[in-house]
Amino acid sequence: MTEKYEIISENEAQEIETNSFNTTSLEIDEDFSELIAGLFSNDKPASEDKVMVPEELDADKEYVGDIYGFIRMDSGYHVIFSWEGKDFPETVGAKKIGSVGKYPELDGEYAIYGQLKNGEVSYYLVNSETRLADDGEVIGAVSLRSDIYTMTQNLFSRNSGLIETNWLDSKCAVIAGCGSVGSLVALQLARSGVGRFVLFDMDCVEIHNVCRHQCSLSDIGRFKVDAIEERILRINPNAQVKKFYSRIQDTPVEKYSEWINSRDAIFIGCCDNHVGDAYACDYAYEFNAPFVSLLYSTRATIGEIFMALPERKDVCFRCAYNTKIKEDIAEERRNHTYVGEENKDTVKFFPGLDVDIEYGVSVLDKIALDILNRFHRDYEIKIANKFRQLAFFAGTSSKSNMDEFWSTVLKEPLKIYSAAVNDDCRLCEHCKRLEE
Repeated sequence: MTEKYEIISENEAQEIETNSFNTTSLEIDEDFSELIAGLFSNDKPASEDKVMVPEELDADKEYVGDIYGFIRMDSGYHVIFSWEGKDFPETVGAKKIGSVGKYPELDGEYAIYGQLKNGEVSYYLVNSETRLADDGEVIGAVSLRSDIYTMTQNLFSRNSGLIETNWLDSKCAVIAGCGSVGSLVALQLARSGVGRFVLFDMDCVEIHNVCRHQCSLSDIGRFKVDAIEERILRINPNAQVKKFYSRIQDTPVEKYSEWINSRDAIFIGCCDNHVGDAYACDYAYEFNAPFVSLLYSTRATIGEIFMALPERKDVCFRCAYNTKIKEDIAEERRNHTYVGEENKDTVKFFPGLDVDIEYGVSVLDKIALDILNRFHRDYEIKIANKFRQLAFFAGTSSKSNMDEFWSTVLKEPLKIYSAAVNDDCRLCEHCKRLEE
């Protein structure tokens, strides 16, 4: 159909616009007015009045016992996580919220009652004024609509088509260092569906960590591996975590070797020095497993990702960064610790803002996921195949924050460049053997 257009004068257009927006002549339906007012009010939305029920519990029509989860009176959106005989990680913080098949005892102001009737369960939000009639009718309670969910399927449903969850259930991330970089690496991989984690860190969360670490003020004084384990399990309660209050080089590999193989594990160096990352790569190569690490310059103006794939016969981290490792060892010997308590006034360490770190970690984790899924025939590599052993990126365009070499190579911020490690730097027996 051909559209017709009528050309009007500027004065006519002005008159039409004036009349069209003359609100004094408009008659608006009262119900519509109330609807619009409600949309733009500061009041909370109407209560959901529903309860999320695990598929396993819904299928057990004869279950009688307590249920655990959360009652959310502010939203009316309640959730059941576990029940008697079905353990759930304590780190999620689920509490006893009611019972199924028997009227609950009120520990608080409200409870959830799952009433068994004719082979079905109906859920109610009850309080001290609720009562049961002789025929079993629940009087004075809020009837709750039940939504059935499957933990793993619903948890990672938005990842479907990008990475299938069952591909990553058995994948293992071995993370050396759970500081600002390692903590974010772990949580991003947990959200992607990685099911196993081996964490190494001997430090506690301190108040100055909070501005960059994934932990918060409530975690101050806790071991970092404990705090990160808790957050992983809050993201994916089915995840498995092995944690060590030590450096990777001080931990016997036998304690976590059952999860490590060349196809399903990746070692990730997130230490604040080259020495720790070198050991992480050493162990990766012992298991014939891949290794990646993320290094930052002062104030995170430049990021550097190192990759080593045994099947590609890549140079290992220790050989590639031999000089830097020696410098870090010398620094550690002078200070007794990498940055010891006695050196806080003299050592100046500027790792950058959290936003600088997050950008680099996101690139690192995309590469890590590519590597973990590299042998899956249905997986499409996203970015790892675009890089050799090194990926560089700039977090600034200011040349004053970069030396002459980097300001020449990295001319643009937020652009990633690829480079290779020179084969001439193969120094260790392992790398020499790979070259043969």
